[in-house]
Parts: sequence; structure tokens; C-alpha cells
Amino acid sequence: IVTGLAAALMKIPVARYAFWTISTIAMLFVLYYLVVVVGEAASDADEDTQATFNTLRNIILVSWAIYPVAWLVGTEGLGLVGLFGET
Repeated sequence: IVTGLAAALMKIPVARYAFWTISTIAMLFVLYYLVVVVGEAASDADEDTQATFNTLRNIILVSWAIYPVAWLVGTEGLGLVGLFGET
């Protein structure tokens, strides 16, 4: 979160993308932990709990995967999509 904020506040493009990269890598570690470590723990639960966990996990994976892409193509990153397109 802090590196994402730093990326948004940086004026030098190279620094912005460096902090974006660091932030995205950190997010990938969190998602890996969610899928592998927490997923293994959830596999010991009953079927209904596993189904609920899998649904919520997939929602998190998809929504979190969208954010770095939206940041990169949006006004904070490359500016390929304008502010109207971001919202």
C-alpha cells in the first residue's frame, strides 16, 4: 500500500513505474499466500465452507488483478485511458 502511494505521488516516471512494480510484486506474494497457504488450510474444512472460500478467493483474485492493470493504463500510469474511462 505504501509503495502504491509512493508510485502515485512520484513525479519522475521511472520512479513511478519502479514503485508500481514493487507494489505489484508484493501483491503477488499476498495472492500466492491466499491461494496456497490459506487454500491448504481451507481444504480441511467441510464442503460448504470450501465452496464459500473458493468463491470469495476467486472474487479477491479477479478484483485485485484488475487494479494494477487499471493503474498502469489509467491516468496515474501510461495515460492510455482517461479519467472518465477509469470511473
